[in-house]
Amino acid sequence: MNGKIYDNIVIGAGMAGLLNAVFSASSGKSVKLITAGAGSLTIGSGLIDLLGYSTVGGILKDPFDGFSTLEAGHPYLKCGRAAIDKAVRAFLDICDKRGFPYLPANGCRFVPTAMGRLKPSFLVPPSMDMESLRGAETVYVAGVDGMKDFSPEIICGAFSSMEYFKCKRFEPLSVSLPELGAAGFGSMEAARFMDSEEGCSAFIDRLKGKINTGCGMIIPPILGSKPGLWVYERVKSELNAEICESAVIPPAVTGYRLRSMLMGFLGDLGVELAENARVISAEVKNGRCISVSTAGPGGVKSHRADNFTVASGGFYGGGLTSAAGRVWESVFGLPVKTPDGWASADFSERQNYSGFGVSVNDRLNACDILGKPVYENVYFAGRIIAGADSPYEHSGNGVALATSYLAASLL
Repeated sequence: MNGKIYDNIVIGAGMAGLLNAVFSASSGKSVKLITAGAGSLTIGSGLIDLLGYSTVGGILKDPFDGFSTLEAGHPYLKCGRAAIDKAVRAFLDICDKRGFPYLPANGCRFVPTAMGRLKPSFLVPPSMDMESLRGAETVYVAGVDGMKDFSPEIICGAFSSMEYFKCKRFEPLSVSLPELGAAGFGSMEAARFMDSEEGCSAFIDRLKGKINTGCGMIIPPILGSKPGLWVYERVKSELNAEICESAVIPPAVTGYRLRSMLMGFLGDLGVELAENARVISAEVKNGRCISVSTAGPGGVKSHRADNFTVASGGFYGGGLTSAAGRVWESVFGLPVKTPDGWASADFSERQNYSGFGVSVNDRLNACDILGKPVYENVYFAGRIIAGADSPYEHSGNGVALATSYLAASLL
């Protein structure tokens, strides 16, 4: 057993876990992060969707306008507006300080997708903001020969028929980057190629002469795999064009960049990592968690702390386990309330299972059926909390941001 007692042990390395560790360590707390894997942020969009759609239908111009329609028990209502505002400011401040800025909070921002749709989001890096193309009459959709899951023709066809783009002309084009090898590569391979001066120059040179000065361009997320804007700014400057990266199906470079930035910050803050470690049990005494045990390459180990933050995700992340019609939280075995009818056959409707999770109080402690905290020093953050239907609402990373900040502030 490691004899050190930490101020906070964070379980899970997705968006909520990484942010909670950052917020905790930034306030001077000693932190250990326990992770069984890389976390879903590695393959996610890296966008912070606060609340894209109202629960009564329709895209929200301002996410906060939809808070009045949220059902009782939603994580945002547990956090409150003041804590959410502080969380947003803290996130933007971190991004600025680490040289990977996100655009200021200013209502809904649209991001183009590889499916030819507009995705509503809230906090967006400059390279993904559709608003940057507003002044361009012609928008080229530029793919890379041989890249999978990105079709300029499909995107152009979809956007050309939208009322939102009625004054724009969309034209597909393709760039040849034979250095990437045979067809079938993804955006990550192309982004790593663009990390180099040679790769960035090759991309720029092969676009020159194909586009008009002052145009707009939608491209796959290939402007480097590392956090930072140098590739984006160079391509934009040398082509004299407005550039917008699209959101694509996983795995996505854009989430990888954000995770890399946060992991680098954790290292600078002195956060200790227990990687490839799965929590298998918890020691509890007098209503408090004393330690958790993990299994990993080094065998079974015990980790002690004054506080614990569980950010282990939902079913996908392993935070929830199900069998024979019941669901429970995976670390402490807490029961999860499940209504009849877990799912609807109509995929456009809300799916009950998306809202499954641990019921918490306003301090993000798990509660029993009487509303009493089960463990006073255990906090929950992110997807593991009940009450948010993130696929339907477009609220996933927003809930992670708000609850991870609140949990850290309560230590």
